[in-house]
Amino acid sequence: MPDIPLTTATVYQIGDWRFDATHNRLSRGEEVQLLEDRLARLLHHFIQTSGEIQSKEQLMKAIWPGRVVCDDSLSVAISQLRKALEDQARTPRYIKTLSGRGYQWIADYQPEAPSVRARFSGRGWLAALGVLLLALGLGALLLAPKTPSTEVATWTNEPHDQKMRETIGHYRDILAQNPGDADAYLGIAEAKIQLLGEEILASGHSPEIRALLQRALELDDSLSDAHRWLANLHFWSYRDDLQAERHFQQALLLAPDNERLHLDYAQFLLAMGRFEDSLQHVDRLRALNPLTYSAPTVIWIYQMQRRHDLALQEFERIRRTEPEDRYYRISAQRVMESLGDYRASFEHSLWLMRDASFTDQEISHAEQTFHRGGLRAFNRWLLERREAADLGDYRPPLAWARYAIGAGDLDLALDYLEQAREQFPVLWLAVDPKYDPLRQEPRFQALLDGLKLSNPDS
Repeated sequence: MPDIPLTTATVYQIGDWRFDATHNRLSRGEEVQLLEDRLARLLHHFIQTSGEIQSKEQLMKAIWPGRVVCDDSLSVAISQLRKALEDQARTPRYIKTLSGRGYQWIADYQPEAPSVRARFSGRGWLAALGVLLLALGLGALLLAPKTPSTEVATWTNEPHDQKMRETIGHYRDILAQNPGDADAYLGIAEAKIQLLGEEILASGHSPEIRALLQRALELDDSLSDAHRWLANLHFWSYRDDLQAERHFQQALLLAPDNERLHLDYAQFLLAMGRFEDSLQHVDRLRALNPLTYSAPTVIWIYQMQRRHDLALQEFERIRRTEPEDRYYRISAQRVMESLGDYRASFEHSLWLMRDASFTDQEISHAEQTFHRGGLRAFNRWLLERREAADLGDYRPPLAWARYAIGAGDLDLALDYLEQAREQFPVLWLAVDPKYDPLRQEPRFQALLDGLKLSNPDS
């Protein structure tokens, strides 16, 4: 594959530090820190605007798009990022404070230019699980930044999107000179997948990307990532399980040690209800990358299997040695609810609210609501607010469907689920126990049929 522009890099060398923006990973030698999403976004934004003076308003817009937050939230994030980088406000090496004006990134950095095929981070869900997509956020997790509670906003990262467009133009220039370059077709397809995010599920996008990937394979059938993306595309957009499996298997033959491949295949198998097969690929992923032991992937799979005792064991194992970050809290929230420990589940929800910059007044109101009526009342409160912050239940309208289930309003839950057909987490609708109260409802079965998903209870 030809060299790609340095501007598309998502891995940077910053002095002794190496920052992987795709996986929120900051490392130095054997020392590794997994940054919270907001800190990783802040660091990435600083790098992208290196040397520029960034006002508080610009930074808050970049880190909490669409959300009104106070200066204190930014100050805390700056302080935590400085701590991670071992920077000092009085003698800064990375982040300089300019009184009354904002902040400035003052450190030199060197972008790495990996192969485009190794660069995909996804938008929202692929960020972690971007971690499981799987990192979860567990379930395809689609972790989106907080948006105003009065409407559903679409989050976009303009610098990232512009880079993807530049990458597409770069590969089109290559094809103008060499129409037989298979890597260029694959590069365009991957950049479009990054650019579209969940929009890839909408009609009109998938056929173009499928054609690009098929053309790449016609020219070079050994491109494992082309097979991987075709497998994902058949899973996401066409619900063609046989074609998805065929391309996953071919990709594995070509690249048996590809971490991302095992991750993608595991989540596909999970959606199919093939839990043990899914766990086998997670085990292989952990053998290839031991850092995934700290991700809540296995908890998620156990929960889908309704093996809540094993989910608790895995949760306790992670809890004893890992920091209590966002993904930990989401897992804890779900495990405690499944075990009937609603007080503990709610406490983790409060942590997520604070992380999303809810005000003290809002948190106090939430606590009073829970004390009066438990989780059902808390879910009703979130639903009445049309809360759009991601508190572990994805983003609206899917989040509202899940709140409606928690509030006991099944008809309203089905209304919102029908509106959420093009959100990635619906791919796990058939196996997620959150939807168990709906499984005997004809509208739920009709929804599964429309999505070409099999109801395990049918």
